[in-house]
Amino acid sequence: MISIETKVCNKCGLEKRIDEFEFRKDRNKYRNTCKKCRNIYKKEYYKQHSDELLKKKRERYKNNPKYKEYRLKGDRNRKVARREYKRNRKKTDDLYRFELRVRKIIYKSLSRNNYSKKTVSYKILKCSYSDLISHLLKTYKNNYGYEWDGKEEVHIDHIIPLSTANSEEEIIVLCNYKNLQLLKEKDNLNKSNKIDWQIRE
Repeated sequence: MISIETKVCNKCGLEKRIDEFEFRKDRNKYRNTCKKCRNIYKKEYYKQHSDELLKKKRERYKNNPKYKEYRLKGDRNRKVARREYKRNRKKTDDLYRFELRVRKIIYKSLSRNNYSKKTVSYKILKCSYSDLISHLLKTYKNNYGYEWDGKEEVHIDHIIPLSTANSEEEIIVLCNYKNLQLLKEKDNLNKSNKIDWQIRE
């Protein structure tokens, strides 16, 4: 008969298998508190002392001469990985390429008026990027009477120009997908900031 070694936990008072206790290499013996009770204790202790523990952690990092070097190296690696990911995805994912273009348009719409972008673009658009594509293609057909061939240079135009906005809130409203249309490059340049403008073939 195989005997299984057991131990009584000094917290819950239950007799448990020895493998339910952590082994301390520094003392070459098992702890007196089982793993389950220790986990409960750790969570409670962290809740009560989280500010103090984080402060100590920050101090340790500051006093470690290798920390700054490690942090900078990690930041550089993450930036390189992000750039590589974006570069590769832009080559194969048309929707992602379109998403980046739209995000850039919204960012510029706000930054040129000294406002910062505080929320994600699709929340400003009030629709998904795939729905925006469908909407823009529909506006192109409505404007020109035929579908875009995917070859001619086109611009995403604000029907009511951003120049009419007097506040950050108004710019965000004008970036709603309903105020966007797809125009040929020459027509968008000709329209500029005009409100009463019509396409002339």
